[in-house]
This record gives sequence, structure tokens and C-alpha cells, in this order.
Amino acid sequence: AELINDGISGFLVNEGDSVSLAEKIVYVLENPELWNDISKAGRKKVEDEFETKQSIEQLEKLFYELM
Repeated sequence: AELINDGISGFLVNEGDSVSLAEKIVYVLENPELWNDISKAGRKKVEDEFETKQSIEQLEKLFYELM
């Protein structure tokens, strides 16, 4: 799964495309509500993906220790 959902939790630009990168940065800076929405979506994505995975790994470790 992609960590960045284009336009939802961030923006994707092609490698080396500094013009597109600059345009996206300016666009986000000019739209504080969008910046807020993207920030929240990105944080939620990371929390959902990594905190769940970390919890599962901890449970697996405990399970194997108890065996």
C-alpha cells in the first residue's frame, strides 16, 4: 500500500520534477484548510498502518514467549 494517497494525505511528483514540487508546495501554502486536511489524513494513515502493525508484532512476541 502506498503511504501517500495523492491529493489526500500528500502529493506525489515525479522524481527530479522540481517545477511540479514547487507548484504543489505553493498550492498547499496558499490553502491552509487543505494543508490541515492533508496533515490529518497523513497522520491517520501512519497511525493506522504502523501502530496496528506494532501492536500485532508485540502480541506475536508475547505469544511466542508464553509457548
